Amino acid sequence: MEKYCSKCGKELVDGICTCNELSKDNIFTYIKEFITKPVDTTNKFIKNGTNEDSYIILLITSIVLGLISTTLFRRIFVPFKLVLLSTIIIYLFFLVFSAIINLISNYIIKEEISYEKILKLISISSVSFILVGIIYYLIYYLFNILFIELLGFGILLFSITFTFGINKISKMDLNKIPYLLIATILIITFIVNIIL
Repeated sequence: MEKYCSKCGKELVDGICTCNELSKDNIFTYIKEFITKPVDTTNKFIKNGTNEDSYIILLITSIVLGLISTTLFRRIFVPFKLVLLSTIIIYLFFLVFSAIINLISNYIIKEEISYEKILKLISISSVSFILVGIIYYLIYYLFNILFIELLGFGILLFSITFTFGINKISKMDLNKIPYLLIATILIITFIVNIIL
């Protein structure tokens, strides 16, 4: 018997999920709500969002970051293959990031959290990077602003919503959450250095 719903990733109660009974929000509703209420939207998405919503939000985020990463050097025309490759790499990064957080939380910190919940948390927190992309392209032609400043804003918002979200989906001690993020980033950095 399965422990989690294959559609939404929530834990099953007596083998049944109520995800079909919940009012289904559109992923763009979640993105819009994230702008004004990031923590509330994170909690709402973890509770009501589906796995498919998570993958779509990560795809949108990956496309935005793929476009930014290929146009950072002020090139007006960027080959489609380069944008596609960047998007795929960023999308895979988010999936690996979610898997590593799952492994560290379950096996090192000993706080069992389902991969589906972590994926939902990472995907809704990644909306902060969509906001960075929108701001970047809105002011790209108006001002000569450094992308690194906007990226810092995105990372900060991602970290805040991630911290509140992980606290919501687990009983993990708040003091362990920064170490979870640091360990995950170190492992990913190590993997990237081996690959490159």
